[in-house]
Amino acid sequence: CLLRRQTSVHLKHSFFLSNSSRAQSEQFINLREVSTRFKLPPGEYIMVPSTFEPNKEGDFVLRVFAENKARTVGLPSEQGREAEGQLG
Repeated sequence: CLLRRQTSVHLKHSFFLSNSSRAQSEQFINLREVSTRFKLPPGEYIMVPSTFEPNKEGDFVLRVFAENKARTVGLPSEQGREAEGQLG
């Protein structure tokens, strides 16, 4: 699920009720790897990985390829870790 970022606060249930998905994989299937392409206008977006089964935690690797310079910042997790990267 890919959402356009409109706030820098913690994403609560109400955020997902009032912000629609801008892009998502064509099929929601239980595979080890899912990939897709999106053409998006410049802006800030939030990528939300999910497991096939509700309420099940999982480890994820997100790879982002961009034609132009792009920056990624991970939102803090419950363990306080944050990922950050530079693309392009």
